Amino acid sequence: MTFYNFYSKNIKDANGFSGDHPFILFKNNTADGWKEYPFVKEKSGYYAREICFVDSENGFLLINKYLKTLLDVKLFKTINGGDSWSQIYNGEMFTKFTFKDANTGWAILDNKIYKTINGGSVWTLDYTHDQPIRNISYKNNVVWAFSTDKIIKRYL
Repeated sequence: MTFYNFYSKNIKDANGFSGDHPFILFKNNTADGWKEYPFVKEKSGYYAREICFVDSENGFLLINKYLKTLLDVKLFKTINGGDSWSQIYNGEMFTKFTFKDANTGWAILDNKIYKTINGGSVWTLDYTHDQPIRNISYKNNVVWAFSTDKIIKRYL
């Protein structure tokens, strides 16, 4: 089992400028102990927000920047248990997401559910609900989404 914590930390970037950058603190099943992964290429004001691992190597991470409203969202992927991350998407401003495997996942934006079948690089609208969707989860071939007063289930 891998454990993760999200932080924003004052880190110097490649040009020597300091600023708050998102980083994750994680521990996996190896004897390496706790590790930090700073996202130094991301500008100040971004925060690691959501993380989902589908197995010990493949995971996804959502980083956003807030001011008065949500301004920017970036989705990252790891294929080596969190040791390195690559940005794979910067489109819709998703708030939550879940993945079934390294390719298939769902994300929410307001009252819409988007789906990917290629590991998060392309998303298509999959469902529109009559209320804002607050959370989404996957377990045992069922996608669960939660709105203000409804539960949405999709059997796969």
